[in-house]
Amino acid sequence: MSIESLARRVAADASDAKAVFDLLRHRARIEGPSVYLECLADVDAWKAAPLALKIRAGLEIHQRLDGFGMHEELRVWECDNLNEHLEPETISHQLATFTHKATGIEFQLLPGKKGEVVEELEGVKLDIPGWEASNVTLSEKAIKPFLIARWPVTKDQCAKMKYHVFTTGPEPRVDIPFNMAALHCKQRGMRLPTAQEWTYACKAGTSTRFYWGDEMDDSHCWHAGNSPLSPVAGIGCREPRSHPPKTHDDAGKYNAFGLVDCYGGVFEWLSGGSIQGGSYASSEQLIESASYRHQAFDIENDFDQIGFRPAVSIPGKD
Repeated sequence: MSIESLARRVAADASDAKAVFDLLRHRARIEGPSVYLECLADVDAWKAAPLALKIRAGLEIHQRLDGFGMHEELRVWECDNLNEHLEPETISHQLATFTHKATGIEFQLLPGKKGEVVEELEGVKLDIPGWEASNVTLSEKAIKPFLIARWPVTKDQCAKMKYHVFTTGPEPRVDIPFNMAALHCKQRGMRLPTAQEWTYACKAGTSTRFYWGDEMDDSHCWHAGNSPLSPVAGIGCREPRSHPPKTHDDAGKYNAFGLVDCYGGVFEWLSGGSIQGGSYASSEQLIESASYRHQAFDIENDFDQIGFRPAVSIPGKD
């Protein structure tokens, strides 16, 4: 069938998975394999894409990434959310998962997000990181498809990154200054996420305060009110400590993008040098998805609650 006939067939019935895939194969011969990544433009395009196309998009990205393996199956990740109307709903996304071979860090491939007008302004210009503003319109910038780690880098994974191996274990690695976290990510083909990417990944399509609802749920989040106390060597007292992300993962306490411990656990470095997410020592009131600097927290010198969750850009994705 000609490309013109396929285009008419798809225009008449966009749900015809075979026609959609056949059309893209024809276009790929002419325009190149990047056409397979069009389904990653945003969540709606990704959800509408047939499974065969999602797999083909994942394989195309796999070919572009150095040192990553792609999981054979695209898993459906589900999270129950109690929305603002107190109505329970299940949010779900079917995603491709990649593993960084050298460190074992698992990454989720997330579709992008279209930019949108947030507010009309009159004669006002703003300078806010992650936003574009003119004198009349404030717009949220589009987010390109990217990969992000399922949880903050653990001590064991950080040891494989060859960063100051003082200790090992399944807990998140902390005590890393921003510049060193950014450098070690860069040396391994990774980077730190932007504030906009982090919030998008954390929310996973929800509009509530947390990705499970508007109220704190201790089963999803380690914070000062529920973190078990551990003895402090040489001091004799006990205080909250970080916990293995695998604990929440094994319990199915991930968001609809398959990420765990976005809230609580440890603060996470962002590309601009700020922190996000809260920690095991944060109060419930301070743990939220919005980026903030803890007023009583010296992020220039005190890193014992700060870890990092790497992101990866898709090579050649304009």
